[in-house]
Amino acid sequence: MLKPKRIALRGGDGRRYLIMCKPCDELRKDARFMDVNRMMNSLMRQNADARRRQLTVRTFSVIPLQDAGGIVEWLPNLVPYRGVLQPLFEEKGDPLPDAQWFTNWNANSPIEDRLERMRSTFYQRYPLVMAEWFRLRIHINSISVSNRNNYKYL
Repeated sequence: MLKPKRIALRGGDGRRYLIMCKPCDELRKDARFMDVNRMMNSLMRQNADARRRQLTVRTFSVIPLQDAGGIVEWLPNLVPYRGVLQPLFEEKGDPLPDAQWFTNWNANSPIEDRLERMRSTFYQRYPLVMAEWFRLRIHINSISVSNRNNYKYL
């Protein structure tokens, strides 16, 4: 398996641009997901409350070149979602959801049964941890006050 390569390019404006070339990865879903995030940013700019709270989704460019491969814009200091969740779950003594849990999932069962299974099993084993991550990462200063106002507990 080929590893992704990070490349630095110098633009006509003299700035360095970092990209990642991924030879063996399906990037069409990633590109589509970034399109959805850009649409969400557009909708949030139209909403007065979202503008006041400066809500945005950080996006990056994804260019699929073939069935398996493409180019991804490199964002410095970006933390993958799994990189946030895994240490928090391990601290609680339970790793991220395993394949066994998902193999027992029946997508054809009625929605009420699936919701009950999520509430009784999955949510008990994997509690919400993003609020905890924000508390650990954000210090009390003017930026954290803005961030706390922007983050809503669900």
